[in-house]
Amino acid sequence: HNNHLLPFVEVIMANLQPLRNYIRQNIGRLRSSPCLIISSSPPPAAISTAVAGTKTPSSIPTDQQERKQQKEQLKFQQQQNDSRVHAFVQRNTQSLALEFNLKTVPCTISSAYPTLSSVYEAVALAKRAGLKEGSAGSGDGTVIGIGSGAAMELAKAVADTLFGDIASCKDATTSKDDADSEGGGSLVLAPCTLGGLWAASSNSPSLLLDTVDELILPHLTSSWQSFDEVLQRNDTVVTLDPSRYLAMPPLYSTFEPMKRSEYSSQPSMAHVAAAALAIVLDTAWVLDINISYNNRVSGKSNEKEKLQQHIAEEIKTVSSACASVLQLAIKEAKSEGSSNNNDVDTASNHKLAQQHLLDAIPRLSPIIEQSSIL
Repeated sequence: HNNHLLPFVEVIMANLQPLRNYIRQNIGRLRSSPCLIISSSPPPAAISTAVAGTKTPSSIPTDQQERKQQKEQLKFQQQQNDSRVHAFVQRNTQSLALEFNLKTVPCTISSAYPTLSSVYEAVALAKRAGLKEGSAGSGDGTVIGIGSGAAMELAKAVADTLFGDIASCKDATTSKDDADSEGGGSLVLAPCTLGGLWAASSNSPSLLLDTVDELILPHLTSSWQSFDEVLQRNDTVVTLDPSRYLAMPPLYSTFEPMKRSEYSSQPSMAHVAAAALAIVLDTAWVLDINISYNNRVSGKSNEKEKLQQHIAEEIKTVSSACASVLQLAIKEAKSEGSSNNNDVDTASNHKLAQQHLLDAIPRLSPIIEQSSIL
């Protein structure tokens, strides 16, 4: 293969095995250097105790509007504090330290997005733990992200800052996923939510919260800024545990537009599918324009035609999967409150929707990234 024509999705899909399987296969290399474990943790309980009045009733605001806002925030926190996420994180972090005896240092994040200060704090912790900074294979250590999308984003940002192992797609190497690989820092991502899988499978810079301007911005390290080409993060492995261990949202839920001061509910599988479908359709439209222009200006190329065909097939695959999820959601919405609603059918629909999304999401970001080559 020409490396720049090797779709990143093939690398991602090849590594979708449980985290503990990957660790077991690479135990020698992983034990030889320290590991920074970045995991998602429940949000602070201060608001929930204040609202409940169990510990600090004097902190409950008397203003009705403020009390309503705190209740909405409590509801949001309860949705974010999914016990399945906590169980997934606990199960895997304990295995890394106790079962596999890795030299681990824990780092947790409870916010929806990491900030620049949290990246700097995690990098400082990694250095104190023995991970060595250096690019082009001169760094040492492993950054492992476990849990939600925030943990994935923070792990990617820390790895980019420490190791700077970024290269153009045509020069990029495959993931460091065999026991014989030595040297250099590496990144392992183990998501347990759809947002986490989306963030883990994205080969673009991490997204951080700018707390001053209240914007979500990409974390552009010097390595990301040093190329004018399409880039790829080297030595990255994405794992995926069986769906029974993942924190999957409901298939369908109502959606109400929120005000800036309000907290949104957790998106359902239908929301995720609709967002993914909108992105791939927009990508297909832009891709069609670019292909027509390039064919007129520079003529057709066998390599480009092969890549175009591959991307077109991937777009069809993702679109079909997302459309199937939306059809299942419509079916569930229509059956709500109906006497014909069958729990067995509902569970079957949920499982089928999960399979569609777990297949579609890892393909989404590579479609965008590969399309930008054309």
